[in-house]
Amino acid sequence: HNLAFDWHRNRVVLFGGRQGTTDTNNTWEWNGSNWSEVKTKTLPPARRSFGMAYDMKRRVTVVFGGAGFPSQLGDTWVYDGQDWTQVQTSRAPTPRDHSRMVYDDSRGVIVLFGGWDQKNGNKYLNDTWEFDGQDWTEIKTSTLPQARHWHTMAYDRQRARVLLVGGGFVSDTWEYDGKD
Repeated sequence: HNLAFDWHRNRVVLFGGRQGTTDTNNTWEWNGSNWSEVKTKTLPPARRSFGMAYDMKRRVTVVFGGAGFPSQLGDTWVYDGQDWTQVQTSRAPTPRDHSRMVYDDSRGVIVLFGGWDQKNGNKYLNDTWEFDGQDWTEIKTSTLPQARHWHTMAYDRQRARVLLVGGGFVSDTWEYDGKD
């Protein structure tokens, strides 16, 4: 599963994951006291190991990719607290799982980095993508962290930087300022 904090509704949103040997597509919310399942009209396909972040500018939780059946996913979904909507984009990262996403507050975009691509060579990735609510753009930086999965990302609001730490087989720290 994955979690994101919906700042505008003051809720933690939990989506998907695996229960036993079955991938799920349930949506749950934590209000600080209780968990409650949210029954939406539309649901993304069941998945695990996907990217998820809350977009403060657009007031939606964004989900990308993940491992699903029968293969990796490369779709983008947004949840507005009521229902899920698939976003049809003209560009997108390749299908992958174990990527990470974070919201860059200073620029109003979701940043995605890395992951694992089974379909195109069974390889770890080190690409950077940004989602502006309508489309994905690949960001070509002059320096690149080593390819990885299972890393952690967070946003440093005071310094306006995305931080990337560790993952898979590496233990290092990187910063991304929106350019490099």
